[in-house]
Amino acid sequence: HPPPTHPPAPRSPPPLAAMKVKMLSRSEEAFTKARSGDASAVHRNPDPALHPMEKAKEYGRALQAAKLSKVFAKPFVAALEGHADGVYALARCPELLGVMASGAADGTLRVWDLKRRRCLQVCEGHAGAVRGAAMEKGGAYAISAGDDCTARLWSLPTREAAAASESCPRYAAADAVATFKSDHALRAVDCHWQQRRFATAGTGPVELWDAERSEPLASFSWG
Repeated sequence: HPPPTHPPAPRSPPPLAAMKVKMLSRSEEAFTKARSGDASAVHRNPDPALHPMEKAKEYGRALQAAKLSKVFAKPFVAALEGHADGVYALARCPELLGVMASGAADGTLRVWDLKRRRCLQVCEGHAGAVRGAAMEKGGAYAISAGDDCTARLWSLPTREAAAASESCPRYAAADAVATFKSDHALRAVDCHWQQRRFATAGTGPVELWDAERSEPLASFSWG
């Protein structure tokens, strides 16, 4: 007789894999505004891998703070007030160190006495912003250039007249010594040190002018 057969023994089930469950918890007080007008709390992850530019940002902030501290430090002497809009151009007289001119978006050119910290003259000839300013070497003339495509030559008071006067006269466009019309907006101007000539630059070519002529002597363009 064959030996009796027995049914195979049941296999045991495989062991269950380990399972990890991560839970997030937070305090309700840390995320709830005490008052409706309070700003929402901003939570930052300090992991340096998430902030690769942190060192550069901190360096920029420190540099900006150092610059601001220098601006408001002792070297600041005074503020010259008078322009109604932003100042776009500054020019100093090569021989009269105490005289300076400023051009602004209000369309005026102002001449300043730095020693007495007051305005000597206001030139109101431009219909747009004054983008460029320059002063003749001897301080007899100032030139302004602006968005209205014009450059204007202004006569300045002598040193004796400026010292004796306590007022700040205002001059209109008709009071300019000469007006030079360009075909494009002017953004910069500079004077010749020996001759009554000046150069202008802007949205078009660079132009060379003579104070005795209404048309440019030469025009230079690139590109």
